[in-house]
Amino acid sequence: MVVTALRLGQVTIQLVTFLKGVRNKTYVSVAWIALSGDKNALALNAKDIMQKRWPDISSSVSGIVPEDWEAFKSTASARKVKMKTALEQSISDLATAVRAGETINWQPAKMAPTRAIRIHVDTRTLINELSAQTGYHQNVIVASAMKRWLSAS
Repeated sequence: MVVTALRLGQVTIQLVTFLKGVRNKTYVSVAWIALSGDKNALALNAKDIMQKRWPDISSSVSGIVPEDWEAFKSTASARKVKMKTALEQSISDLATAVRAGETINWQPAKMAPTRAIRIHVDTRTLINELSAQTGYHQNVIVASAMKRWLSAS
């Protein structure tokens, strides 16, 4: 734990950070921020500080080959839909089909590099729910949603 204090006039800013190392990487996590003056103090939990991109979050998916990503991207472009919107819609459609008891053609993960995706936090929650319900990992869910969306023309 590292406590950093910065005094600006009559205001003191304190950051409490935790350093955590995993496989030769160090991650910094801000636990809380405190602002204090002569008579007032304010403590903010880092979990309560909204990110600029919120409610969109970044995640990563591996096991989907570049050809599938390219086909998905070009189809989204042809349908005049942004990639993020298409991905969210495909996952939502898959969740609806799973809840309705439809037979799903689950796509197995392949040897493919990791790719960053940006999705709404609600879509991430939907992926977590599907994963818990089906037992499949995120990459299988996203790949299956993409293939299903591509075939629905």
